[in-house]
Amino acid sequence: MNQRHLYILVTLLCAIGGGLFLYKHFILGFPLSPETTEQTWQYEVRIRFDGTGEAAKISLHIPTGNRSLAVLGEDFFSGRFGLGTARDTDGNRVALWTIRTAKGRQTLFYRATLQRQANRESATTTAPSSPPAVQAPDFSDSEAKAAQALMDQVRARSADATTLVTQLLTLLAKPGPETALLIKPRDTDETRLDMAARLLALAGLPARVAHGIELSSQNAQPKIHAWLEVFMGRSWQLFDLATQQRVSRSQVLVIWRGAGGIASLRGGERLDTRVTLTPGSELATRMLYRQAGSAGHWLLGFSLLGLPLETQQVYRVLLTVPLGVLVLVLLRNLVGIKTFGTFMPVLVALAFRQTE
Repeated sequence: MNQRHLYILVTLLCAIGGGLFLYKHFILGFPLSPETTEQTWQYEVRIRFDGTGEAAKISLHIPTGNRSLAVLGEDFFSGRFGLGTARDTDGNRVALWTIRTAKGRQTLFYRATLQRQANRESATTTAPSSPPAVQAPDFSDSEAKAAQALMDQVRARSADATTLVTQLLTLLAKPGPETALLIKPRDTDETRLDMAARLLALAGLPARVAHGIELSSQNAQPKIHAWLEVFMGRSWQLFDLATQQRVSRSQVLVIWRGAGGIASLRGGERLDTRVTLTPGSELATRMLYRQAGSAGHWLLGFSLLGLPLETQQVYRVLLTVPLGVLVLVLLRNLVGIKTFGTFMPVLVALAFRQTE
């Protein structure tokens, strides 16, 4: 091998190593320091109800990960209940607990670890390339006329899709003469947001009601919020009724979409659900490999962190040999220090390390 071939080989190996390094840091999110930690949250739902001695079925909406927030680990406390997960008609993930006979006080738990994502690949949360179909809203004759007049007024005050939504929410947040036939002063936020979604269908904008909690909440038992989710461009955007502004997905956890509550019960009474959110932190590398257990990027399989701890210790020692040889070559050829060969000092150092 002549000198030119050696330079080409060294350049090629350095390019491959540097490319993998940059890809793992900027795309997969690996930190530069092994001590780097990331923000996490422990999300827990406790369900209690009284069994009446008959068959019972409990359904609980559970969160789905997106490009901003990942659900890394889930635990279910089922006891004697059967457990299954499914998707409902609105595309929400639902945990189903069932039992043939439930009598007395019953308690069930769901727990998940959440982590904020940044610059990570997520094939399961890619935005759809085409907007979903818009269904014509069901209005009576008088409601249809009032809805059309209201939307004409909102269009005149707006310049684009975003301002159209904010202007509509402004009118619905404080009902007046324009919305008298559509919204009553005592209507709940969910009712107003549902009406907003139906009105936006007249403008050709797909919209729906989303429910969840704010991650920035200082309360350990956060309140369930409702937002308006509108499809704009190539993704769904969240809007708050109280502020009429867009909500960042990285600051909220969307649990379910559509009508209904977070949980429902058949075959029991006095259903009580308690949501708890606890912030925390964890090593970034550990979080990445927990996430890899569900997503499974192929590049993560070439890391020692995926091996058992005992095997990691063995490879950790073996990988110090080429590093020690590199240091010796630099000291001998560049500094001029005399050594007992190339590998002998490294082997002596490993022997001292093992014998302490």
